[in-house]
Amino acid sequence: MKISRRAFIASSLCGLVAFRALGKPPIEGAVWGANHALAHRRSSGGFPAPSSHRTADVVIVGGGVAGLSAARRLRAAGIERVLMVELEAGVGGNSLGGQNQVSAYPWGAHYLPLPNNSNEALLEFLREAEVLTLGHKPQYREEYLCASPQERLYMYGKWQEGLVPQRGVDGAGRAEIVRFHQLVDEYQVKKGRDGRYYFEIPVRLSSRDPEALALDAITMERWMRDNNFVSPELHWYVNYCCRDDYGTSYSDASAWAGLHYFASRRADPVGASPDNVLTWSEGNYWLVKKLKKIVEPEVSAHSLVYGLESSTSGVQVACFDAATQASFRVDARACILAVPHFVRARLCRDTRPTPYTYAPWIVANVTLRKPPTGEGVPLSWDNVVYNSPLLGYVHAQHQSLSGAVNETVITYYYPLSHYPPDLARMIAYNASLSELQGEFLREIEKVHPELDGEIARVDVWIWGHAMSRPTPNVLWPTNSFEERLPPGVFAAHSDQSGISIFEEAFYQGIVSGEAVLKHFGKGGVSWV
Repeated sequence: MKISRRAFIASSLCGLVAFRALGKPPIEGAVWGANHALAHRRSSGGFPAPSSHRTADVVIVGGGVAGLSAARRLRAAGIERVLMVELEAGVGGNSLGGQNQVSAYPWGAHYLPLPNNSNEALLEFLREAEVLTLGHKPQYREEYLCASPQERLYMYGKWQEGLVPQRGVDGAGRAEIVRFHQLVDEYQVKKGRDGRYYFEIPVRLSSRDPEALALDAITMERWMRDNNFVSPELHWYVNYCCRDDYGTSYSDASAWAGLHYFASRRADPVGASPDNVLTWSEGNYWLVKKLKKIVEPEVSAHSLVYGLESSTSGVQVACFDAATQASFRVDARACILAVPHFVRARLCRDTRPTPYTYAPWIVANVTLRKPPTGEGVPLSWDNVVYNSPLLGYVHAQHQSLSGAVNETVITYYYPLSHYPPDLARMIAYNASLSELQGEFLREIEKVHPELDGEIARVDVWIWGHAMSRPTPNVLWPTNSFEERLPPGVFAAHSDQSGISIFEEAFYQGIVSGEAVLKHFGKGGVSWV
């Protein structure tokens, strides 16, 4: 019997089970996500000829963190005529956020680790955003540092403090956890023969020592087994961390990427733990709004760039405005493509194979009539369930200064790292709202039975290409990969670093801004 495409997808997910199949009534909500339908029109073509014309000094394609960072650098240098062309309704990229009548909440990245003191450009932006004051060392405003309790882990029916497993871990397992963190501490201060740290942020400032780069050739799981780590609890923890930052399991992530997660941060603030993070109800969308306010960019939203031409006189960009169903052309002195590599390659007609692959995610914002509880450690900012395919949830109102929280929102994260990316995307985009809701509601029912009948709404966001995957032999070829960009065209995106974090997107925006300034005959800064 021939199986339908729909049935294949449903069986592949082994259970995106509708919540109503569990005997529960339907839950209100909606499915949201990046406008992949409009994006896919780039392949089919058939756009009307441009009916209007605009000019700019620089046109930036993409309004994520990298694009906004590039615009900030250009504005600081006096380049005012910057046009940002954005596919979505507004800027933000993977750092988007939302809000309902109960709370603001993130749709993507939800925190920023305290930057290394050497990351002067990012610290200066945080000073502009009034997150910190800068003296000999950065001093952060208390309301933006994650409040306690910060993290808890659900194991064997009870919540424990922190995400490193403790409950039920035997003596040998505890000894392995200690030895693992000792090795991480050694890597944190280890430098190569070139005098650079093995692991640095931005990634491009890391050591090129062959011994360091050899870690990119094996998986993080292989590195652990080569170093005689066998504890299932430790393996779960490291796998969780790779999935959390990269949307990729430790059996697929390179050891260089896995160790970078643990060993690249050396913050030294005044009056705060270097391990703390900065967070807000809407996650990193708070930072996006600050960037937008500083830059005040002219944005053409709901617009798809489908053509790019470069000549001695500048760059011509063909765009389709989905709101008006009309095309327009932008003539600019330069263009920054702040979009993923697969989009840049198509626009620049670069057909060479590349190592980039992209991880899909599903994120759910769950509106509750009362906050979660549980035995053990009380509700924390980050709440993780041991051995779950989901990554757990963050509490959107954790930083609230208003006292007791009644209604609230929790944001659940689910990287589909147990499927090949193409299959994962197909599954996610073909699932119904109730099937997607069921993935999150089943875990809530198991871990938080006290919330039965207290779930008001579950909204779901699908990220088809959330981040580049740092699989073996990708990171360092990526960092030396020379893109074939036409004259006057420059790239800015975190996938150029190979690691999709706020710091890398911000850095790549500055790099592209500096390249444009050099193209214009203006001076740049030496650290880029």
